[in-house]
Amino acid sequence: MAEMSYIIKSKYSSSLDSLKNSSYDKENRVYMCQSDMQVVDFDALTFTLYPTKQPASYDALLIEEDIKDIFCVEFKNQKTSDIDNTQLHKKVKDSDSTLKKLCSENSINKNDYNYKLCIVYKQETTKPRYRRFKENIIHFGLDVYSGVYFDEIITNEIGFFQNEFKKKYGC
Repeated sequence: MAEMSYIIKSKYSSSLDSLKNSSYDKENRVYMCQSDMQVVDFDALTFTLYPTKQPASYDALLIEEDIKDIFCVEFKNQKTSDIDNTQLHKKVKDSDSTLKKLCSENSINKNDYNYKLCIVYKQETTKPRYRRFKENIIHFGLDVYSGVYFDEIITNEIGFFQNEFKKKYGC
C-alpha cells in the first residue's frame, strides 16, 4: 500500500501550500494563522479530483506520516454562534468521500491512518466566567462523527490551536 503523503507529493503537488495560505479568509481578507508549514490545501486537492463540480471540503490536511496521523483542519473566522452547523456536517461527509476517492484511486489504505478533525474558530471577545481546562467540548454537533470518521475531534478558538501548534512544532 502507498503512503498518502508520498502520493500527494508525487501526483498532487500543486495542492501543497502553507498553513497560512490555507487559513486565509477571502471575504474578510484575514489569515487566521501565520505558519509557513507545508500542508495539503484540501480545497485545491478536491478541485483536482472533482474538476467540474466540487463537493465541500476542509481547508487543510496536515499529515504526520511517521505516526499515521492526519489532521483535517477547518478554519472559521467566526464566533461559534455564527457558524453554520449544517455546512460543517456537509464538509465532514463530503470530505470523507473525497478522501475515500483519493485512497481508492491511489492504492492507499485509508484505515492505516488516524483522523483528527480540528475546527478552528475566531477568538471570543468576551471571556467566560469560568473555563474547564483539560476538557475538550465538541461543538457544532460534530460528536456524532467521533469513532465513525475521526479518532479525535477538537473544536476550539484559534488561540488554543496556536499554543498547541507551538508546543508540538516549535513554530
